[in-house]
Amino acid sequence: GQSIRLPIRFCAIIIMPALDSILDRQLAIKLDTLSRRQIARIFLIWIIIYLTILLLGGLLGPKSLIEVHTPSYKCPRIGQLYDPSQCMGVDLSKNNSIFTLDMSDFNRRYEFFYLYMRIENIREYGIEMEIVVNASLEFDPVDLPNQDNANRKWRTLFPPTTFQRTVHCDLTSDYCDSILLFKEKSLQYKVYRSHIQLASNSSDLDWIGNVDFVLQRKNPAFSSFEIGFKYALCAAALAFLIVFLKRMNPLRLKDWNFEQKWLVSLLTSLIGFNDPLCGFVVYNPSPMWAAASVMLQVSFFAALMMFWLIAIDAMNLLF
Repeated sequence: GQSIRLPIRFCAIIIMPALDSILDRQLAIKLDTLSRRQIARIFLIWIIIYLTILLLGGLLGPKSLIEVHTPSYKCPRIGQLYDPSQCMGVDLSKNNSIFTLDMSDFNRRYEFFYLYMRIENIREYGIEMEIVVNASLEFDPVDLPNQDNANRKWRTLFPPTTFQRTVHCDLTSDYCDSILLFKEKSLQYKVYRSHIQLASNSSDLDWIGNVDFVLQRKNPAFSSFEIGFKYALCAAALAFLIVFLKRMNPLRLKDWNFEQKWLVSLLTSLIGFNDPLCGFVVYNPSPMWAAASVMLQVSFFAALMMFWLIAIDAMNLLF
């Protein structure tokens, strides 16, 4: 009970009076009485506030992406040469070697993933080589707890596909440039599996050492932080709107000036700009929610541009 009362008391004692004070000053403003310097100053103040909020969110929030590295050798020691008796993986430099990568524990908050491949160059000089990659991607539509991967009912998402890439290996790094294998932007399943095989049309693969598979996906903690941050901004915009309407309640609508009438539309569209549908986009992805979210954000910019075009034309600031 006490933990709930404190935020409410904080809002009642500090935030709401502050909003009243700000709006008391803003309600008296008529744009046609301001000079160009004063208008530019208002613009600058709100831009600084907006950038400060974004900066604080970026500094205080968690990392947006996380990476999971899986070596093809799977040896007990880092940097160890491949030894079938000790390593649990495969040597992809050998013909007909296929590496299977299991990817699990996905949920709606991950939203997407990218799968890259980095090849270790074991030669003592840099090379640039054509390499052939055969890769496929599968998923398990039913994720049962503690189920062995061999007993899963795998279904094909991307059939085995062969493509050719030019690999550039520099002496400044042990690994060559990354190769993108798959990208999945709308996760529908919790478990995925990929099969990768390497080949070469022009030479052998004796220069290939360990292959590092990098799974890059959105940090679920960042997704939660992003959703909370957006809903906090929605709540702030709604609070501004409620306080404004409360302050304007004694006046009849026909007595409102140009700026006061527009402020209602701008504050309402600002709530949409802060993306109140972001939770639906993440946890219940659908083209409908994505389109509605974009339309709400675009509507705010359209309303803002319309307001300033009308205001500038009325003040004759373009001439």
